[in-house]
Amino acid sequence: MTQEKTHPIQLKCTQSPRTLRSGYSYDLDIDTYNKLRDPERSAPGHLALLIVPPDIGRWVTHQSDSIILACHGYWASLHGLGDATSSATTAIHLPEHQELTVKAMGTMFDAARRMTNSADLGLR
Repeated sequence: MTQEKTHPIQLKCTQSPRTLRSGYSYDLDIDTYNKLRDPERSAPGHLALLIVPPDIGRWVTHQSDSIILACHGYWASLHGLGDATSSATTAIHLPEHQELTVKAMGTMFDAARRMTNSADLGLR
């Protein structure tokens, strides 16, 4: 039996993101932060933030062959980040140039595969 390999992405959603000069900030709970940043993980942990329109009726459109999300998203890798300085939440910076696209997700999954393969070979 092979061990299941996962690539953790914590997906959050907001109508009113906290904007920064170079992107967005999201307050993530410390427990989730610690799980995603853990350097002993077999794959890197990521936070993704979807920014949705105020009208909830426009968030998702279901069609027979697709689901269309009316949003835009950004991501950040938390793998290997340091200890949080707070006990409840920590602010995560999601750079505006790190858009959550199909290409970006492919890059994240490729990095996870490389990390997992290295761990399987005892190279970490």
